[in-house]
Amino acid sequence: MKWLRKRHHDETTKAADVGATPVCEHIMLIPKWDSVDSMGRDDEISSFRCDACGAEFTAEEGARLRATEAARVQQRIAS
Repeated sequence: MKWLRKRHHDETTKAADVGATPVCEHIMLIPKWDSVDSMGRDDEISSFRCDACGAEFTAEEGARLRATEAARVQQRIAS
C-alpha cells in the first residue's frame, strides 16, 4: 500500500506544478541606447529589455527595477 500513497503524492505534486505560472523577477536587464556614441553612459540609456522573458521597459522603469533588484531577489529567496 505504500506505493499507492507515493503514487498519489506524485500525481498531486505534478498537478500543483502545472497550475503554477512562473514569475519573472526581471534581473537580467539589458540596456539599449539610441546611438553608438551614447553607449556605456547610464544617463543616455533609452530603454531596457529583460533577457529572461523579453519584456521591454522604459529607462525610468528599468532604473527603478535595477534599484530594487537586490531586495526583490532576497524576498523571493526567503519565500
